[in-house]
Amino acid sequence: MNQSIIIAGMHRSGTSLSGNLLEQSGLFIGERLLSGGFDNKKGHFEDLEILSLHEKDLKLKQLDTRGLTGNIKGSLNFEQETNVLVDAFLSKRKNQVIWGWKEPRTTLYLQAWKQKLPNAKCIAIYRHYDEVEDSLIRRYRRKLKYGVGMSFTVRLKHILLYPINIFIKKYEAYKAWCIYNENILEFKKQHTDAVIVVELNHFLNNYNNIIVNVNKQFKTELQQIDVDKIFEKSLLKNSDGNGLKIRVFSKKRLDSVLGKLNDESLWI
Repeated sequence: MNQSIIIAGMHRSGTSLSGNLLEQSGLFIGERLLSGGFDNKKGHFEDLEILSLHEKDLKLKQLDTRGLTGNIKGSLNFEQETNVLVDAFLSKRKNQVIWGWKEPRTTLYLQAWKQKLPNAKCIAIYRHYDEVEDSLIRRYRRKLKYGVGMSFTVRLKHILLYPINIFIKKYEAYKAWCIYNENILEFKKQHTDAVIVVELNHFLNNYNNIIVNVNKQFKTELQQIDVDKIFEKSLLKNSDGNGLKIRVFSKKRLDSVLGKLNDESLWI
């Protein structure tokens, strides 16, 4: 039987690492994957075809192709042009026994993918909002420092407006964290038995026990692995919770979403 597992989660929430681990456990996640960079040295583990169709659909909607800014409300549906690409992609996977993919923008399209794949399951990874924001800001600063993906003019503009831009980036990061994780919660509410929500650090520290639960709930046969051979703890920076944090966003909303995620999460 063809089985599919979607790996969902906000950007910088450990979905790349999770995709790596699940691939080692026997989940086919694609042949053409996005290579690593300064922000993900081990690789992104993103199927390039999935990434491309999400970016195209967001562009058709006149939204930020990163899926991090703009007026995004609720789960997005595929445009007619994108539907053709999705169907073509799925036809290539029909002979795979157990397969899936990781691409953060998927989290914005969970309902649309579920319509295409009624039997699809989902492992949703979440991470504390401050850690995600911190990771996004560090990535932005590094891009700015070395001019990664920026023309000279764009980089100069960002440098001159940095005091303003940094607050905008922080606001966008927290807002996107809420949107992505609210989508996960809504998807979990509608498809309870098809979704396993798990906090990143708990997922890493209890991976093989969680795989046992995944196999039982999803009726899969994923393998247990030696996580320490794959996961380099030094690459994952966690917040120590100390010091003043300027969030420029509603902490009440952030804590509300985080609390609901904790309530829905698998704890072992």
